[in-house]
Amino acid sequence: MTPSSTPLRILQVAEPAQDGVFRHVKDLCHHLLQSGHRVDLAYSNRRSCSLLEPLLNTIRTAGGYVVNLAVANNPESGDLRALYRLHEAVCRCHPDLIHAHSFKAGFLVRAYGKFQREIPILYTPHAYYGMRTEAGISNLIANTLERFLGNIGTTLNVSEDEARFARETLGLDARGQQVISLGVDSHHFCTPTPLEKEEARRQCGFRTDDVILGTIGRLVPQKDPETLYRAFARVSGSNPKLMLLHLGQGGLEKRLDQLAQRLGISERIRRTAYLADPRVFYHALDAFILTSRYEGLPCTVLEALSCNLPLILSQTSGTGDILALPLSHLWTARPGDDPAFSGAIEAWFEDRARLRPCSHREHVLAQFGFETAFQRLVNAYQCALR
Repeated sequence: MTPSSTPLRILQVAEPAQDGVFRHVKDLCHHLLQSGHRVDLAYSNRRSCSLLEPLLNTIRTAGGYVVNLAVANNPESGDLRALYRLHEAVCRCHPDLIHAHSFKAGFLVRAYGKFQREIPILYTPHAYYGMRTEAGISNLIANTLERFLGNIGTTLNVSEDEARFARETLGLDARGQQVISLGVDSHHFCTPTPLEKEEARRQCGFRTDDVILGTIGRLVPQKDPETLYRAFARVSGSNPKLMLLHLGQGGLEKRLDQLAQRLGISERIRRTAYLADPRVFYHALDAFILTSRYEGLPCTVLEALSCNLPLILSQTSGTGDILALPLSHLWTARPGDDPAFSGAIEAWFEDRARLRPCSHREHVLAQFGFETAFQRLVNAYQCALR
């Protein structure tokens, strides 16, 4: 048993090194270091961003060890080499515990756990791959692997929806899981002043009187940007000041460009591949929209809430914890239903004339604070060592 006052040495294992999962891991590593714990990091540079190298330097400077597993998110032959590198990292660092984030890292760490039982293992899925609504061989493989490895270590689900899927679909033993929601840096992601909003719009290439709807998400089927574009096209013709700001990159880029051109909305869309700090994105918006087919708990929605933005959300797995909140400015639609999403956009657009005060930020401060969320993780680490 490790006393709660004793600093821990934690090996964080993460793939990808970009987007919401990586931002969570980055912030967690900084919090742990600032709290006096030691952090090592096994990562992959196959999907990475400009924030990776500064994090690696911070961990090295603090005396931690970093290793590039060089894996993709799908199973591949390089996973055997990655397992060996993970073993080398464990032998070198002698961590008190290992915390894996997302599917590939969870697969590697729990596969390694099949051969060792001394070091506690924790796994945060950040949305199970099998939560996607489409059936297929990839879903079958992912669910089979999750079932096979599911009761190794402790699973830290980020939402009640994700935890329910783990129990009811994957057959995970409830005794081996905890629900620990993500946190958001409410000091950084905050309500902009009028001057900050004007400057953010200028940086993003918009006019002051534009009405801006925005989304963040990889250009992949999970995020379903095609439904967003079709829904936006239905509304944009009757609302000439309505614009769409889309932050994301991925394999659907060419297909989306063609769709936007076919729908006649190319001039109404600003798409940016990536921002190291998305705060300027949120500050430019009038509302945030998410058309995902499934999520764990989307940190982008928490950031939008923290910036006090109205929300238009999918009624899907992973958003249930947000939809249960008594939010003042919330509109919803079923995944893939572009007429319903266009109706939600219209309803939000018309509601703007009422000038109702938005109360979303207060819910973040009450339930999704950074310090509270990370302290829950530290408590889970300490429990795993007992």
